Amino acid sequence: MKMLKYALVAAMALASVACSKWTDDERLTFDNQKDLKRAIPFIELTSADQLTAEQQKYYSELRAWKQTPHVRGFGWFGGWTAKGTDPQKYLRMLPDSVDIVSLWGTHGELTEDQKTDLKLFQDVKGGKVLLCWIVSNVGDQLTPKGKTATDYWITEKGGGDFLEGVKAYANAICDT
Repeated sequence: MKMLKYALVAAMALASVACSKWTDDERLTFDNQKDLKRAIPFIELTSADQLTAEQQKYYSELRAWKQTPHVRGFGWFGGWTAKGTDPQKYLRMLPDSVDIVSLWGTHGELTEDQKTDLKLFQDVKGGKVLLCWIVSNVGDQLTPKGKTATDYWITEKGGGDFLEGVKAYANAICDT
């Protein structure tokens, strides 16, 4: 009986030593990972330079394909913030098959996060963006805070002429 206990202890010690190599960390490097320091998730990109060589090739081919005749993918996009971890808040996270996006609820000046996201969507994925909103009156959504639409667009920008104020407002929409 004593001999059996010693034999079991010896077998267990031998088994743990024999299998220790199996638990050593080993990193395999694939061809598309050579010279790669850190793979940055697409949602965290700040410039196209951060793409891997394989990604750059893929998106180059995607942009070329988007220039060919094909059925265009179109979508409405609201709630765009380009902040946080929710991919639904980013243009760059839209499916690659989306060619054109109509932005709703985005008016006036864009944040730096939105500018970066827009640039990545356009430059990397080759997407096009339309800025859309419903205009029911002169000055809608572009009148500076603290001013009335009439005072700002007609009096100040249009020099008191209603038609010139409307032209100034229309040009402001185009500039946006």
